[in-house]
Amino acid sequence: MKFMQTAAVISFVIALGFGSATAHQQGKKLHLTDAPLDQQVEAISYCQGFYRVTTKQGKPVEYSEYDLRFKIDSSEHGPRPGTPVLINAGMRGDRGFVIFSSPKDASAFLKTAC
Repeated sequence: MKFMQTAAVISFVIALGFGSATAHQQGKKLHLTDAPLDQQVEAISYCQGFYRVTTKQGKPVEYSEYDLRFKIDSSEHGPRPGTPVLINAGMRGDRGFVIFSSPKDASAFLKTAC
């Protein structure tokens, strides 16, 4: 059981796209302010059970409403206001987190559009 938990943590860190397992294990926080453009969110739209997240590189990624989670990180390591960060998760990259700097920032980005 302990092996599976450790493997899950390592898989999650690898799926983040930046940072390393060693840095994570040493207790260092990821600095979301340093996220690359392909993880910085430009727009989020919702339509019929799916979220479409477009990054600042213009690359859209679709997630079912069940597979995308929204989180807030208002700490100094969190994303800049107006620049949420997308982090891929899941063993196949089929899940994700969008991390906002505040609840106000989240409400400004979430739009319903079909």
